[in-house]
Amino acid sequence: MIIVRKRKALTLFAAGIGFLLLAAQGWAQFPVWTNYFGGKTIVSEYNGLTAPVGSVVDVYFDVEGEMILVGTDTISTLSFGPGYGFIGVTDDAGITTDDPLVFELNGRPTTILGPDEATFGAMGENKEVNLAAEGIVQAEFTGPTGQIASPNQIITYSVLVKNTGNGIDFFKVVSAVSSNGWLTDFSDNFTYLRAGETGHVDFTLWVPISALSGSDQIEFEIASGIDHSVSYAGSVVTLISPTDIEDEDPTLPSGFILYQNYPNPFNPATTVTFNLPTAASATLEIFNLLGEKVEAIDLGRRAAGTHCINISGASLASGIYLYRLKADGFSAVRKMTLLK
Repeated sequence: MIIVRKRKALTLFAAGIGFLLLAAQGWAQFPVWTNYFGGKTIVSEYNGLTAPVGSVVDVYFDVEGEMILVGTDTISTLSFGPGYGFIGVTDDAGITTDDPLVFELNGRPTTILGPDEATFGAMGENKEVNLAAEGIVQAEFTGPTGQIASPNQIITYSVLVKNTGNGIDFFKVVSAVSSNGWLTDFSDNFTYLRAGETGHVDFTLWVPISALSGSDQIEFEIASGIDHSVSYAGSVVTLISPTDIEDEDPTLPSGFILYQNYPNPFNPATTVTFNLPTAASATLEIFNLLGEKVEAIDLGRRAAGTHCINISGASLASGIYLYRLKADGFSAVRKMTLLK
């Protein structure tokens, strides 16, 4: 029993000596860390206002002129106010407690508001570092073009966004409302873009199975998460076809069929061919991609069989158009392209 106690005492003594040696060396062979957070005492600011939720906080070390990213987080609504959570920074880059950190807010240089200093702290220390930065917030938007949809189909529309400001910006769909009250869906997540980058923000429309014809118009708005006035409001039209007309077989000998116009693209004239299974009164309508009807042609009553009509685009501008044939309760839609 005495021998065992001596061995235990020797082990504890050796461990104590090792601990003192590590402390004397400043934990040189082990990484140490400091946790940084913001928003508890005061809040970070961007362009003189409280930095909005979604703002990006990046932390860098300047190691001999090389900026090394060592931590990142986004501002959220924390229990103690809008701020960022703990960014754990270690000494992996070989820094010391005297080396300053470089903070960026939305990709822009910052002023440190405190209350703590932006320097590497002691082992396991928590430091509150709030920031202030300024940046130009602006963007260019390109809206989507209309589509043709079938009942029970989900259509996705994309708005292209180019960040023309000088910092990181983030965008999302604010609203997307169907004129028919149909279901629209969009993510609450942001699309992040650095200065000069282009990305897209999406929303979808579900065409109910009961929608056999007609159209729907979605009014939508896209906005910057930093400055809501940097936004884009638009509309897009979905034309409804009872069948997937792009997959129809034009060689079918009978049935209601609308063939692809020829030639396509065309300038200035093209021919549209269609087949009627029975005699019926027919109308051909032409729409632009805003859903505006630009021409309606009354074809009168036509016998059963195949018919051809000539269409002139002389009065129309170059672009993509939709043409819809309606006869005896049936309708079908196809695209055509006018190139002048």
